[in-house]
Amino acid sequence: MTTPNFSDMNDTLKRLIPHFISLIVILIIAFGFYAPYAIHGKKMKQFDHKQANGMQTEIKQYRKANNGEQILWTNAQFAGMPTFQIHCKNNGNLLSYPFYLLMLQNGIGSLHAMAFLTMMCCYIGLIILGIDWRIALGGAVAAGLSSYQMDLAQAGHSTKMIAVGFVPLIFAGLFTAFRGRVLIGAGIFGLALGMQIYANHLQITYYSGMLAGLFILIELVRSAMNASWSTFAKASGAVLIAALLAFGANLTRIWTTYEYSKETQRGKSELAAKKGLDGVDKEYGTSFGLGISEAVFPTLVQNYYGGGNEQRSHRKTEFYKKASGQYIDYFKKQGMSQKEAEENAGKAIASSIYRGNDFTPGVSIYFGAIIWFFFLMGMFLVRDMSKWFFAAGALLMMMISWSGNFFLTPLFYDILPMFNKFRAHSMAMGLVHVMFIIMAAWGMQELFNKNITMEKKKRALYFAGGSLLGILVLMLLGTAAMDFSYASKDQQFKDLLVDSRQYLMRMDVLRSILFVGLTSAAVYLYTNKKIKASWALIPILLLILADTWTSAKRVIYNDRFVTVNEYQTEIKPTNADNTVLKDKDPHYRVLDLSGPVYQDARASYHHKSVGGYMSAKLMLFQELIDQYLKQPMQHRNILGMLNTKYVIADENRAMPMNEACGNAWFVDSYQVVDNADQELAALANLDTKRKAVIQKQYAGQLGGFQIKKDSTASIRLTNYHPDRMEYEYNATSDQLAMFSEMYYPPSKGWKMYLDGQPYDDFVKANFAIRAIKVPAGKHKLEMKFEPISYYTGETIAYIGSSILLLGFLAGLFFFFRNNGISDSSLIEDEELPVKEVK
Repeated sequence: MTTPNFSDMNDTLKRLIPHFISLIVILIIAFGFYAPYAIHGKKMKQFDHKQANGMQTEIKQYRKANNGEQILWTNAQFAGMPTFQIHCKNNGNLLSYPFYLLMLQNGIGSLHAMAFLTMMCCYIGLIILGIDWRIALGGAVAAGLSSYQMDLAQAGHSTKMIAVGFVPLIFAGLFTAFRGRVLIGAGIFGLALGMQIYANHLQITYYSGMLAGLFILIELVRSAMNASWSTFAKASGAVLIAALLAFGANLTRIWTTYEYSKETQRGKSELAAKKGLDGVDKEYGTSFGLGISEAVFPTLVQNYYGGGNEQRSHRKTEFYKKASGQYIDYFKKQGMSQKEAEENAGKAIASSIYRGNDFTPGVSIYFGAIIWFFFLMGMFLVRDMSKWFFAAGALLMMMISWSGNFFLTPLFYDILPMFNKFRAHSMAMGLVHVMFIIMAAWGMQELFNKNITMEKKKRALYFAGGSLLGILVLMLLGTAAMDFSYASKDQQFKDLLVDSRQYLMRMDVLRSILFVGLTSAAVYLYTNKKIKASWALIPILLLILADTWTSAKRVIYNDRFVTVNEYQTEIKPTNADNTVLKDKDPHYRVLDLSGPVYQDARASYHHKSVGGYMSAKLMLFQELIDQYLKQPMQHRNILGMLNTKYVIADENRAMPMNEACGNAWFVDSYQVVDNADQELAALANLDTKRKAVIQKQYAGQLGGFQIKKDSTASIRLTNYHPDRMEYEYNATSDQLAMFSEMYYPPSKGWKMYLDGQPYDDFVKANFAIRAIKVPAGKHKLEMKFEPISYYTGETIAYIGSSILLLGFLAGLFFFFRNNGISDSSLIEDEELPVKEVK
C-alpha cells in the first residue's frame, strides 16, 4: 500500500492558492464593476445589442417553441435573409463547452461574463508566458477594464469584446509552441483560436492571423540566426495543424459565412457600375479610420482630443453647464422625454467638444499611463528578440486603424486576401492595446528580475519615466499655446468651447502625470533599495486598478443602467404595431417609417420587416434601397412584390397597402432583358401583380415558355415556416409563379419540391425575388432551405473540435506529468541594506 505524499500535495496546494486568489479578485472586479447589471438585474442601453435582439426575434421564438430548433432563414428583416450572421447555433462545435465555461454559463452579451472572460484569458495567457501571478492579475485588470472594451460594451459589440479577449491566450500558445513545448503550446493556440472564431467576429480573427503571421516571420529570422530549424519546423507544423483544427471546429460558421458573404455587400454585383468590385468599396472601407495622431496621443492622455460622445468627461466643463439647458430644450421640442433630451444633449455637447477627425468616436481609446510606462520599460529591459514582435505588431495594428489616413491601406486592399471584406479598421486598436499590455507585464517582470542589475533598472526608469513625464510636461505647456478653436462645431458658445477643450486636455495630462509620477516613485524606491519588490508591487497594482477603473467609469457609469421595465419600454408594441398584429395572416411584411427604416430593427421585434439593421445585408436588397427604396412610398409596386401589407407611419398609424401581391401569385406575362441594369431599371414602372421581368441568363431555364393566361388559376401559402414554406395551387395550364421571397441562389440551399418530389430550381425575377414555372393541375409546392454548408459543416465541426479538445487535453496531461504545477510566484525579494545604528 502506497503512503500518500502529503508534502507534495501541500506544495501543489500552495502553488494553486495564488490562482484561486486571482480568480476571486477577477470575479469581484467583474461583478463589482457591472454591479447594476450583474447583481441588481438592471439593463444597459446598448444600441447594437438592441438591434441584434430585434433581428433575432423570429429565431428565438422558433427555438423556444420547438425544443431548441435552429432556423437557418428569417424574414424578420430586409424581406428575408440567412440567420448565419444573426443568431445561428453550431451544435457540432464542442468548443462551445469551454467557451461558455469562460462565460460563466451566460449568453453572449452578458457584461460581467465578458469582462470575466477577458480578464481570465489575459491572466492565463500571462501566466503561460512566465509572468508572476500578481503582475498577471494587474495585466488582466488593465485588459478587462480597458477603455476599448468599455467602448464595445456601451455599443453592444459583444462578439468583438469576446474575440479580443482571446488574443492574449492565442499568443501565449504561439510563444509556448515556438519555445520548445510544442504539443501543449499548439493545443493552447488551437483551443484559443477555435473559441475566438466561435465568438464570430471574423475581422478580429483576421487581424489576429496577421499578427500570428508576423510572429512566425520573426521566429523564422530567429531560427536563421540561431540555426534552430528543428524547433521552428516542429512548432510551425503543430501550429498549422492546430489552426486547421480550429477552423475545422468552426467550419459550419466559416463555410456558411463565406457562402453568404458572396451574396452580400461584400460580394460581387451584377450591375455594370460595380463590375470588378468584390468586397467593400475601397473609398467606403477606408472612411472608418482614426487620424494618425488620434490613434497615439489619447492612448496616453484620454481627453487629448476632447474624448468621445459616450464619455462623461464633458459634464465637468463650463460649456456643458452653460449650454446644456438650450440643448435639452431643443431635444424636448423634438418630442423627447426629459431623460432622453438630457442624454442626447450630453452627446451633442461631447461631439462639439471633440476636435479630432470628421466623426466623433464613442470613446477615445486610452491604454493607461502606467501601461505605457511599463511598455517602454519592457522595451529597454527585455533582452528576448520577441519584444520586437510586440513593438512591430502594435505599430502594424495601429497603422491599420488609420485606414484611409495610412498610405499603405490601398495596397492592403489590393494584395491581402479578404482584407477588402472588412470596414471600420479602427477596431484594430483593440489588438494594439493587447500588445501593449503583454509587453508592459513583461517589462514589469524584468524590473523585478534579480539577474538584471539595479543600475540597468535605474536606467530603464529614467528612460521610461523621463520620456513619458517629458512628453506629458510638453503637452501641459502646449495647452497654453495650442489652437483649441479648430473644428469648432458650436459658434454660439465658441469661447466656452475653447476653454472646455483646453480644460479637459489639461486635467487629463495632469492625471497621467500623477499616475506616471507615482509609479516612477514606487520604482525609484525599489531600485534604490528602499523597499522590497513585493512591497513595490502593491502600490503599482493599486495604481493600475485606479487608473483603469476610473477611466472605465467615464463610459460605463451607473446612470447608464435602467430597470427592465424602462429597457423594454422602447421595444413594446405601439398602437400602430397592435393594429397590424390583429392580422392573423402567418406571413406578410411591414414597412415601419416611424424611425430610420434601414438602420433600425425595432420593427423586427413584432413583424416581418422590410427594414432592419445590418451592415452585411443581401446585395440585391441594398441595390433596391440605393435605386428605389430610399423613397419607398414612391415605389409602392416594389413594396408590393415583397408582400408589404402595412406601412407604419408613426406610433399611432398603420396603413394597409393595396399594392401587396401576397405570398405567391401568377403573372400574365414576363419580359426577358439582357442584363441586371435593364432588369433593375424595368422595376420603376412595372406592374408587379401582372408582369415579371427576368434576365436572359436566368430565363434560359424557362425554355422559351409562353404563359397562357388563366383567370381561374390560384396559388396560396398553406403553411409558413422560415425554412419550409408550403403552397397549394390550381391551374388549367402551365403558369409562372412568383414568390415574395428574397432571391438566394438555389445552389446555396433553397430547394423546390412538387407533390413531395424534387422539382426544378426557381429563377431570379424582378431583380430580387423568386419565380418558377409550374405545371397545370392541382398541386402542392414546397420551398425548403437545406444548405449543405450548414449540415455538412456541422459533421466536420464535430470531428475537428473533438480532435482539438483531445489534443489539448493530451498536451495538458503530458505537460503536468513532466513538469507538475509551476510556482506562480516568480519575484524574489532582494535583501535591503542594513541601517547602521548610531
